[in-house]
Amino acid sequence: ERESLYPATSKLLNCETNKICLDDLAREQFINKTFDRFKLNTGKIKAKEVEGLVGVISISNEFFGTYQDWKTKNYFGIGRLFGQFLIYEFNTGKIIQNVPFAVRAVHDQSSPFSEKDKEDLFQRLVLPNTGEANFFDEAYKKSKGLDPINLPGKFTKIGKVDFTKAALDSFLATDEKYFGSKFGQFFESELVGRTDAHFIPMSLGSSTLKNKLQLKFGDRSRELTVPAAAFKVDILVRMAKLFETNRGSQRTICPAVAITLNVASEIDTVTNLKFAIMKDACGVTSSEQKLNMRYRFSRSLFSLLQNMAKQFGMPDPSTEWLAKNAKGNDGKDVKEEIKKLRKEVFDADF
Repeated sequence: ERESLYPATSKLLNCETNKICLDDLAREQFINKTFDRFKLNTGKIKAKEVEGLVGVISISNEFFGTYQDWKTKNYFGIGRLFGQFLIYEFNTGKIIQNVPFAVRAVHDQSSPFSEKDKEDLFQRLVLPNTGEANFFDEAYKKSKGLDPINLPGKFTKIGKVDFTKAALDSFLATDEKYFGSKFGQFFESELVGRTDAHFIPMSLGSSTLKNKLQLKFGDRSRELTVPAAAFKVDILVRMAKLFETNRGSQRTICPAVAITLNVASEIDTVTNLKFAIMKDACGVTSSEQKLNMRYRFSRSLFSLLQNMAKQFGMPDPSTEWLAKNAKGNDGKDVKEEIKKLRKEVFDADF
């Protein structure tokens, strides 16, 4: 799965064949760091130890998008790298904390992006002093304030991100499983960053069977126990459609995306809400410009999910935003539904 989920950075996993590898980079970044509520020891845990907590930084996904600027004619590449910092009990293998996060880099050049260009873009996100946002710096920011003793009262999980066939065709996506997980992990990181929610990792690039997860460390693995999810969040991307108007040499494009959000407990549906982005996704380009619709629709979906997470994180969601982006909910009071979600699902305690 590594080559499918994060092909560029997975090439830095092998510390025997690479001069620079992810384990060494992580150790260098974290060895002198201090944390608010725990001390980090980068030494090995002896097998006879019965107690101890293990912190793991892992990469889970990469997302690449590209487009050509209609004015400068330069090509822009946008790389998003997804990961998480999780803590598990050494003796039981039980996951007790998980913080997902993402970093992003943008680069422009005069020619289209080759596979090597994409690889370089993602690897700059893990290498030090490149001028880009750094994956390990972000991991430290997200984990610095963690309290491993303060266990969450409940966990939530992003179950799946599905696409209707028409929407998947619009995105020009060929692998729905991996494609949807990128948006799911983005939404997960946004929700954790803006609410008090604790999420079970949507994906670690590893196999999950029932409540067990096989986590790979180089050439070894450890079976971890995944906490039961009190709530599951599913997303259906039901529509992706381009609206456009031409005016002389310019055209206005609106890559609209509509989704349905379903949140359920083990026994019942908590809520089912519809959201969409249209006007907020509009932009101007040349009438002759060839559009990369995979990038355009993906950008719209990322924006929609981010703004949804903002509403879930607000004590009082934006009436203006909801009026534009939460239509078609059959008379539901969407603001009150979001407040209910915040209290019942995205609060750390029961």
